[in-house]
Amino acid sequence: MNSPADGPGGRAPGQNEYGPGRASSAPPGFVVLTAAAVGGAGVMTVELAAVRLIAPWFGSSLTVWTNVLGTVLAALTLGYLLGARLAAGRRPATWLALALGLGAAFTVALPWACTAVCSYFLPADLALAEASAVLTWGSLAASLSLFLPPAAILGAVGPLAVESIQRRRGGHAGTAGGLVLAVSTLGSLAGTFLTSHLALPSLGVSGTFAVAGLALGAAGLIVGAADRGARIAGAVGALAVFGATGTALLGPDPASEVGAVDPSGRRLLGVLESRYQRVRVVEVPSGEPVRRRLEVNERSDSFQSVWQDQAGLLPYGYYYNDFALPPWWTAAERGATPERWNVLLLGLGAGTAWRVLEGSVPLRTKLVGDGVELDPAVVELAREFLDLPTTDASLAVHAGLDARAALLPLVGPYDQIVLDTYANQVEIPPHLGTVEFFDQLARHLSPGGWLTVNVGAFGLQDPLVDALGATIASAFDSEVLALDVPGARNVTLVARRGAGLPDPAGSFWKSGEPVIDALLAPREVPGATRRFPAGGAAPLTDDRTPLLALQRASLAAAAAHQLPGPAFGRSATAELLGAETTMDLESAREASRVYQGAGSLERAYACASLGLQLQPGDLELELRCAAVALAAGRPRAAAPHLDALDAGLGAVELDATAEQWWRARLEENRGWLSESIAREDARNRATERGRGTALVGLGGLALMGGVLATRRRKV
Repeated sequence: MNSPADGPGGRAPGQNEYGPGRASSAPPGFVVLTAAAVGGAGVMTVELAAVRLIAPWFGSSLTVWTNVLGTVLAALTLGYLLGARLAAGRRPATWLALALGLGAAFTVALPWACTAVCSYFLPADLALAEASAVLTWGSLAASLSLFLPPAAILGAVGPLAVESIQRRRGGHAGTAGGLVLAVSTLGSLAGTFLTSHLALPSLGVSGTFAVAGLALGAAGLIVGAADRGARIAGAVGALAVFGATGTALLGPDPASEVGAVDPSGRRLLGVLESRYQRVRVVEVPSGEPVRRRLEVNERSDSFQSVWQDQAGLLPYGYYYNDFALPPWWTAAERGATPERWNVLLLGLGAGTAWRVLEGSVPLRTKLVGDGVELDPAVVELAREFLDLPTTDASLAVHAGLDARAALLPLVGPYDQIVLDTYANQVEIPPHLGTVEFFDQLARHLSPGGWLTVNVGAFGLQDPLVDALGATIASAFDSEVLALDVPGARNVTLVARRGAGLPDPAGSFWKSGEPVIDALLAPREVPGATRRFPAGGAAPLTDDRTPLLALQRASLAAAAAHQLPGPAFGRSATAELLGAETTMDLESAREASRVYQGAGSLERAYACASLGLQLQPGDLELELRCAAVALAAGRPRAAAPHLDALDAGLGAVELDATAEQWWRARLEENRGWLSESIAREDARNRATERGRGTALVGLGGLALMGGVLATRRRKV
């Protein structure tokens, strides 16, 4: 029974549960509060810089952000529980110093561990259509492996700081908790702004983690020095300080990579860390028509802008060429070339669309325009390496502006608006895909003006094309034309303000300019274009814009897609080809060639399959089916055609030259088949590694959290 003079728990006033004078040996309150603020800043630095660290492998899409944020929140939960248990011990300040030191050590090590961890979960040379599951599970597994330890350790700082303040000052626990929460939140606020606006743009990713580690290590060292007996904690803090200093001085510097040549022969010309992303310019081996590419956080087969020696149309397969069509269509419609062509480029990038237009507009047409690019670092590198105009009065470059915000000062009217705005490799920003936004674009066009939109999609029936085409048709209250881009995973959407669109079967489709008409020829085959009727309800609005879900559905559909063919029977082929199923052998052969040239791989495969039904074992058709299947990323569908081609070559008599040619084609395609199957197997293994690691990590988190939350500590 306690006497009236006893304090809580039977202790005399001024005496804690570990004996008289114990509180006086704890660090001063301002030291603990400063450490709590540094810990809060460190958590935000890890959280914000984490996506930038793994972006070269997994990108920085919303899926990757979700995985990183989820990992950090789960780790903090575990850290809070761990800190609560340690706070009940005899020396919470010692554990506080140790947590800061260990958190610093793990933070400093992140850039060094990143390459090995991310490469383990992501195979090289992964195509975008194959990447969805790998990126989802791989980024989650990498996040758990890299960011869970430092975030969990730093999560323990809060409870330990609260206990240290409580023991030092006495009073109410709520008072100590409120003080620690306040300064920790202020530290988090400072860490947020300093990381995004100062550290990442000026120091880069490695430098940002080094500075964070330096601050955490110094805080741990100071707390350890102020807490008698915390020699081990102080030593860990000192090591973290030295490690952070070494990382800052000797760690990887993006600028040091300039001039490096990768195994494929690509040379790095320049690299910058902006507040948004890592931007670099690479030069491909000589002999390639497109010599330079601007890449943003890319590791898959993706890029933002390209450059060639001369302005004008790019080689086959680049969607930028479609942006050159409206001036020529206008000339064909009017019967005279326009004297002036005013264009607004939203998503300027390195200016690829501008250079295409600059070298391809009609001879007597003066090209002027405005280009809007969100990231100033992209503009800086483009001016240095990719011939983006600097003082050219014909193109006004507006860097650092969002495309929608830029519409306020840029009143137009414009003859053409080019919309090519992407974030995080594959994502159209939600506010740039709504009916309200497209209505703003329509009002910035002159009467008869053109809107051309690049959509990263896998065919004209892609769910993203469905939604955007219908939304633009609703905003413009006019028909929308969709053009499949041959040899690319892109679709171009075309709309006009108050005027009709060209028709492959009729009005002003042909311009009379051979190079422009050559762009249109592949679109004249059935299935290479699609039209959306005017009006109707808009699927995408400012209030509801499920673009991310549509983009995920697009990637998933592309990854799961199966080519039609004999295994599906004549009915499946008839459903795809319609009346074309009445073709004879030669018509099927010619149609498959034309569709393959137009980039319509489904129809090319279906026509060749139809021909094989009419004449089984035809060598040309077997080779075409195999080539188309490989081009579509379906190596398993190509294998039986190559086997049939091999058997067919053994059953016919050919002269030596023909035999050599066919055998060379067979071996060439078998080589591609082996490479494709190896990539597919690597992708499957990476997906399983990522999924397994993620599930084990999440299960371990739940188990440890349950143990810490339910098991009582013996004091």
